Amino acid sequence: MSGFVLNYASIKSWAERLGLAFRYSDEAGQIAVLCRLLDVDVPMVFIPRAERGMLTLAITLPFQVASERFGEVSAALTILNARSYMGAWILNADKGEIYFRVTVPALDVTYSDQALRFVAGIVVSSAETLVARLHAIAKEGAPATSVANLTTA
Repeated sequence: MSGFVLNYASIKSWAERLGLAFRYSDEAGQIAVLCRLLDVDVPMVFIPRAERGMLTLAITLPFQVASERFGEVSAALTILNARSYMGAWILNADKGEIYFRVTVPALDVTYSDQALRFVAGIVVSSAETLVARLHAIAKEGAPATSVANLTTA
């Protein structure tokens, strides 16, 4: 296959071709590829946004943040976002969830299996690299600066 657009049907077909463990919702038009973080299965969700000509890939970390840690976690995510080349770290305060997302163009752009796997790999590897540090900040009282191995003066 030379290339495909990023819509629900093509992403579902991509996951099937690659033999990935995934779930899907025809109603929501979303695909969730299963990943493991901190020995917990978590979905990496593919959200086609046809009205905007974009696709968002997002992975939620497998723990919740207590409201009293929101300030420290928000500071850590600000550090990460300032240092990130692609994507964004988000704290959903309504649910106490941290997630990482990448949004790519899907309008008049075709992707190969390898290109979409590369983008998905960025999402997963970003979460894998930082999940333990963010868990320590959210759950163990570590300072925000520890997310980037910074020391405070």
